[in-house]
Amino acid sequence: THQGMRLFLKDILLAVREWNVRTSSHINWKLSMVAVPETKSYFDIAESMRQATETNKSLCEVVKTSTGKLATVISAENDLDGDCTASSCAYIWSCDNEIVHTDITLNNNSFSWSDLVSDKATVNLRAEILKTLGQIAGLTSCNPGESETECSKAADPDEKSALYKFPYFEKKESITADDINGIQALYGVFKLPFPETGPYALNDQERGIVQDLMQVEQQYGYANPEGRRAIAKQLDHLIKYSEYRSKKDLKQQYDELMNRMQKQTPTMSLEGLKIQRDLLLMGIVTATKTKEDVLNGYSTMDIGFIDYTIQRHLELWRMTIDRVGGRQ
Repeated sequence: THQGMRLFLKDILLAVREWNVRTSSHINWKLSMVAVPETKSYFDIAESMRQATETNKSLCEVVKTSTGKLATVISAENDLDGDCTASSCAYIWSCDNEIVHTDITLNNNSFSWSDLVSDKATVNLRAEILKTLGQIAGLTSCNPGESETECSKAADPDEKSALYKFPYFEKKESITADDINGIQALYGVFKLPFPETGPYALNDQERGIVQDLMQVEQQYGYANPEGRRAIAKQLDHLIKYSEYRSKKDLKQQYDELMNRMQKQTPTMSLEGLKIQRDLLLMGIVTATKTKEDVLNGYSTMDIGFIDYTIQRHLELWRMTIDRVGGRQ
């Protein structure tokens, strides 16, 4: 490649982050590995079959993790046997209509990867990964390996789209509104109650916290319907126990806690405020998930109370940001 390994990995990670942060959907691209050049790292189906036999489970039970998770391995290789002749190639494994794993090969044999796009043998790396991830998720573009002439303009997305087949003509390091709408149409929208602009819009660090929470849910199976129902049942038991032990209803307990936190906030240290800000963010995300569980029929919690907690959390979150003095 024209890039050093550090820049190579950075471009890949930035492309993954671009899809995750900007689509705000129920899908997360989870990059489980980036292989060094010259290394093949395809999904080890033989090992999964061995585990299935040993545990008396189906192959899908072994490899399936959770709904909406794309565990992706990206490798760059000089593939002399010609398996991958296009600029990049994707390999997808599915179980029960759910993608459980994908591999992406970047073809080093015929193409070079760089930010400096000078000719048709040099491809912008981040643009290529953006395009391939979108295709894996189900967005359409031209067929792999097609030339510019073969790729029908009528079937091709807008040239500014990350899905446009020929990223080496210019640097495309962000996705468009059409790309975002396409993913949200396929996987739904996870809408958090934060403004898009202004002093209280989420910054990159906070978006990363939201992503991490969603990835933990996916990793442990909490993102699928069965997992959400289990969480709702556990939360119901916790509420009943808390009300039994305190002899107070849930709203009264919540108000007492939030009133104490509001009183303490003006006296907290800068580091304490930052921790509180992040904890409140996680509380808002969790409450938003719980509201979705109610709407999906997984939980019987009072949706009015959930909305109330979200608003009070947001008030204290904004107050905390003001005390910190912005996004330090």
